[in-house]
Amino acid sequence: MVKLQLIPQHLLNYDNYIDANGGLSSNIVDGDILNFSGEFSNKYIYLNKAVKMNCPRAISTLACAYGLGNVSILGKDEGKSKELTLKAVELNDELALSILASGYNYGSNGYPKNVLKAKEYYERCIEIGELFYSSSLCELGLELCDNRNEFFDLERGINLLSKAADLEDSTAANYLGH
Repeated sequence: MVKLQLIPQHLLNYDNYIDANGGLSSNIVDGDILNFSGEFSNKYIYLNKAVKMNCPRAISTLACAYGLGNVSILGKDEGKSKELTLKAVELNDELALSILASGYNYGSNGYPKNVLKAKEYYERCIEIGELFYSSSLCELGLELCDNRNEFFDLERGINLLSKAADLEDSTAANYLGH
């Protein structure tokens, strides 16, 4: 018989005792006492279930949690973050595309600077046209206006910046002098 008692959750290594489906893991043996207290949330369990079901936004969200090192649930793991981001990109998730575009554009989040790859992922975000539409328009517009890039296209760059400014993107408006 496993007994449950209450102590602060941060003292419990959750992943050692609860599996991704919310069940008790094989690490628990008869006679163990598990202690849970505080505000207990099933978010991590639900997120893992959604990831297993190939839900793109859940995969991106978990990738962000690993990338940021959400200490209440996960430790920072850039390798796992990149792996999940790439999986979500395969599923055409706009958040993952935006993370990848930004990473390549600025050489951040563990990605090498590569404006050609950034352009590709910004283009895909623009095609989807949802959450990151205006920021992708702005970022790609700025890169197209940079004559150091081999894909320099001032006319298209200004057009994209104008669209972003019309959508109240303050960075685009600033660059256009609005």
